[in-house]
Amino acid sequence: MEVQNHLNHIPTPSSEEQESSNHEIHYELIGKRVREYRKKQKLTQQALAEQVGLVPSNISHIERGTTKLSIQSLIRIANALHVSAESLLCDNLEHVIQPFHQEIADIIDDCSPKEIRILEDILVASKKIIRSHAQEKD
Repeated sequence: MEVQNHLNHIPTPSSEEQESSNHEIHYELIGKRVREYRKKQKLTQQALAEQVGLVPSNISHIERGTTKLSIQSLIRIANALHVSAESLLCDNLEHVIQPFHQEIADIIDDCSPKEIRILEDILVASKKIIRSHAQEKD
C-alpha cells in the first residue's frame, strides 16, 4: 500500500462560518470521531497510519480537522477502526440516528439501575425542553 504524504490543508472554519452553511463539511468533527475511536481501540497515530497507508502526520492533520480527507482514506480509517463510515461522519449528517443510539448505549452500559433511572429522567426532561424551544422558533 503506497504511503500518502500530501493532503489538502484547509483552515478551520470559525463558528460564524459553521452556522452560515448547514451543508459544509466540518472536518474537525470527523477528526474528533477518528481520534475517539482510535483511542478506544488503543491505537497510536503511528499504528493507525500504518494500517491505512498514511504517514502519522496525516492522521494528526485529520484528527485536528486541518485537512480534507479523501473518501478512500475515510473508508480505510473506518475499516481499520472497525466502525462504519457513518459513525465518523454522523456529526455532518442531518438524518442519522444509529451512531448516537450506540453512543447512548455505550454510556449507560456500565451504569447501575439507579443511574439508568436518573439518566432516563434527565433525557425525558431534556427532550421536553428541546421540543419546547423548537416550537418557540416555529
